[in-house]
Amino acid sequence: MFSASPKPSYASWFGPGENVIKDGQLYIFTPMHVNFLILPALLKIQGETPGTFCGLDHVVESMGASDAFGFLVGLLTHESQMSGIKRICDVKENAGDTFLKLNEDKLLEWLKTRVERVRSKIQEEDIAFASCSEEEMRHYGISIVAEYVPAEVEAKLYASFGLEKRKEVKPRQTSGPLDMPRVEHVEDRSSRREELEAKRKQDAKDKAKAQREEDKARKRAKEVAGIPKISSFFTKKKK
Repeated sequence: MFSASPKPSYASWFGPGENVIKDGQLYIFTPMHVNFLILPALLKIQGETPGTFCGLDHVVESMGASDAFGFLVGLLTHESQMSGIKRICDVKENAGDTFLKLNEDKLLEWLKTRVERVRSKIQEEDIAFASCSEEEMRHYGISIVAEYVPAEVEAKLYASFGLEKRKEVKPRQTSGPLDMPRVEHVEDRSSRREELEAKRKQDAKDKAKAQREEDKARKRAKEVAGIPKISSFFTKKKK
């Protein structure tokens, strides 16, 4: 399953040969897990009728996608998608119909695997995060996964790791000199992510600087050792 993000269509594209495509609209498709798609509907149904199974067609109706009802029912009942749904739901089948019930324990365990997957992938591909503690990286991983789940699930996800969610507090004003308002910045949800990103960029700059210094040192060592520059081989000989 993929999530489509349309881009502006006020541009043209150069096609094969000398062709110009007038409609420059572009769609970017990103892989998306089916559980993130149905989770809001499952939570809504659980709030209305807690602890009961509901038909898959009812879940699709709660998603508000009436135009794609038949397509979504067929998609969600496919074995490749149902195997993922079973990781967060208890599933029953009766007379060809599928019934689901959200299982909170399964849901949190599945979300934890998503967090660990994000954490390990970032540390694997970006050496700048190698020095971050496991707790810092889990906070970072949760903040990314939390963008796709409701707030109440996010809070439980933090608790399942034994962590506390950093407070989301708007900047507050206090009296400053001459009674002018002074803003005190309080750490919000994205501040830690910005801090880690700034650290990554600074580490990259430091690494590049260290490489330049190493190159200069190597060059000076060659000169001291009497190794001539390559340009010296092309100088004109004195007559």
